[in-house]
Amino acid sequence: MVTVARTTDPNLIRFFERRDTPLIFDHLQRLSDACRRCRFGNEVSDAFLQNYVDRIDHANTDVAGYVQDGRVIGIAELRSLTATWQAGAEVAFSVDAAERGRGIGSALMTVALEQARARRISRVFLICDQLNRPMQRVAEKSFAIMEFMDGDCHAEIPVPLRHRAAA
Repeated sequence: MVTVARTTDPNLIRFFERRDTPLIFDHLQRLSDACRRCRFGNEVSDAFLQNYVDRIDHANTDVAGYVQDGRVIGIAELRSLTATWQAGAEVAFSVDAAERGRGIGSALMTVALEQARARRISRVFLICDQLNRPMQRVAEKSFAIMEFMDGDCHAEIPVPLRHRAAA
């Protein structure tokens, strides 16, 4: 497992456990309709979000959150493509709109890739809207191979065998 990545106190990135479900839900619930659409690929209700976080299987999913002053303002979710950890995983992100542009997405990506490496995952996949340039820039910094199709950007990110210096 990856050790917790510290940013600036009292802000840090930490991994969530089952007991942290309310924190994850609170963050996702604060996302605008447009941000929810970007994160989940379609419009989703609060009931969908509650069901989604209640069903997170921590046996094949790691959720890391950027916590600022006790509030989750960004999340990275690393999910195995199968019921158990295998060579491939999907990664998804969300950051509160007011907090974007501060490097939180990049920091979460670094932690997600470190966790993927610790789990012996060789490739991480990310899908985002083709107009979501900030997310694409985060993927590019991680040496993603990107392809655009059907209005989406599909990124395949090789997991480094060891820590890379920040780009």
